[in-house]
Amino acid sequence: MLLLKCVRTTDAHRAKHGDHDRKYEEVRSAFIENIPGCIWKYQCQPSIKTLRDKMRTMMAQRRKENREDTAASGIAEELTDFERLLDELIAEKEDHELFQFQEREAANAKEQKLVETGKIIQKMALEKKRSREEGTARNLDKSDHRPLPKPRTSNKTVLHGDQSLNNDVREQLEENYRLEER
Repeated sequence: MLLLKCVRTTDAHRAKHGDHDRKYEEVRSAFIENIPGCIWKYQCQPSIKTLRDKMRTMMAQRRKENREDTAASGIAEELTDFERLLDELIAEKEDHELFQFQEREAANAKEQKLVETGKIIQKMALEKKRSREEGTARNLDKSDHRPLPKPRTSNKTVLHGDQSLNNDVREQLEENYRLEER
């Protein structure tokens, strides 16, 4: 009964994947704290694995008993506190597993929808590219095809290279221009 209470308080029965050891370490600490110290003189303290395995075994046995009782008769039996608590833990664990399953299914459905949307977008892009290529080919086949106009450029001289050299050349050009005007 103490083990069940410790598991329930730490929510170890609903631990996330990879988090079981940490949760059952908390269960072990709570379990050992609630048992008198004189017992541990003659008996070894349980390990995390021992407690987890014991919990799994009790849950599996109780599930089996519940299936057999349900199939055998429709008469409800009087449950002890231990059995009631174990049934509640089993129900919580099954609800948690169902919730996780539904979350995974929703995430998979969302991912599948994104993949399908991506395929549609890719198909549309390929069709657009194909129509452009066909349009270009049709334009080249026309007899009145005119060449594209030349891009407009400015009359400014662009000098590349060292900036100080560019400044010297510009100054010389300006000075020559002033001398020619005189």
